[in-house]
Amino acid sequence: MNLNAFVKGTCDDFCPPKEIKMRATEKLLHFFEMYPPLEYSHIVQKVPVKCFSRSAAGIQTPEAADLRTVGSLSRTVAYLLEYILMDNRKPYHYRYDFIFDRLRSVRQEIVIQNLNEVQTAQLIEPMVMFLSYSSYKLCQSSIDVFDPKICYQHLQECLKKLLCCYDEIEQQHGTHLQNREFFECLYVVFNLGNVEALNRALQLSASVQGELFHKCLSMSLHYASGNLHNSIRAVKQLPPILCGVAMLTLQKIRRELLLRFSSAYHSKMLTVPGAWLANILIYDNVQTLLSDCQYYNIEVNLNARQIKFNKLTFDQTKDVIPPRHETFADAMLPSGQLRSLLRIIFVAHRKCT
Repeated sequence: MNLNAFVKGTCDDFCPPKEIKMRATEKLLHFFEMYPPLEYSHIVQKVPVKCFSRSAAGIQTPEAADLRTVGSLSRTVAYLLEYILMDNRKPYHYRYDFIFDRLRSVRQEIVIQNLNEVQTAQLIEPMVMFLSYSSYKLCQSSIDVFDPKICYQHLQECLKKLLCCYDEIEQQHGTHLQNREFFECLYVVFNLGNVEALNRALQLSASVQGELFHKCLSMSLHYASGNLHNSIRAVKQLPPILCGVAMLTLQKIRRELLLRFSSAYHSKMLTVPGAWLANILIYDNVQTLLSDCQYYNIEVNLNARQIKFNKLTFDQTKDVIPPRHETFADAMLPSGQLRSLLRIIFVAHRKCT
């Protein structure tokens, strides 16, 4: 393929002038574009950021002036995730929608301009962090403000693109980006027990396999082999972001263990202490465990806080309980923690460029 056929952007702003004029005329500027965060409001009154537009038949190839430079794309991502993400004037789901769309536009330009693997990886790494954090932060939101399937789909796409970049960098330059191990771990945890993810992990070069990687790989192997107890025990040992991503699978593991316990502890007379079971299944409290047991039609004694298992009564037709917030995960994932993690990534990128 002729690389010269790709258009290289020349716009050094967050948004091309042509789009700014059109959207201002049509009154399509977003709240955050008309009323930027306080850190920016004393510099400019408006901060338009290029929005995502779908490709369509008959649409001409964008001109260079309609596309942003690599430096502009990098500054756009940093602005969205360092300032807009932390702007508490609007609820998180409102900020998520705006950032999600603008980051999607950045990804679109990565493809249009055919950026190299290092540039692409440095732009996508913070996007993966944002989508990972948001998938947990908004997991209990109603479908009208957050669609988890769309978020998961884009997170998976970004992760796979990022890993392809890592492979190309290793093949062409014989080196690794500083954050590679963390994102390889994130891919493993997000695809817990998945054969494709495990095959990739097992074939990675030894230089990528640090302590955290082996912990995540062991967790996924335990899950794939059916050793769910060891898999669930590893969840609390994961660092921020990875722990939040693990929450997306936690309810599935709990359901499977409750189903197994329904056979292993089947009895018409004996009961299991709720406190013991809550500890095994890493519940925040016994009451939540008892409520989940009732959902799956497991008999509980609310006063004694005990569970009576019966393999014949477990309702396997019930859907897995959706992901929800857990106290130990919330403690790891305050918004300030995300900002710190993102800044580490941005600083690492500046050192590489």
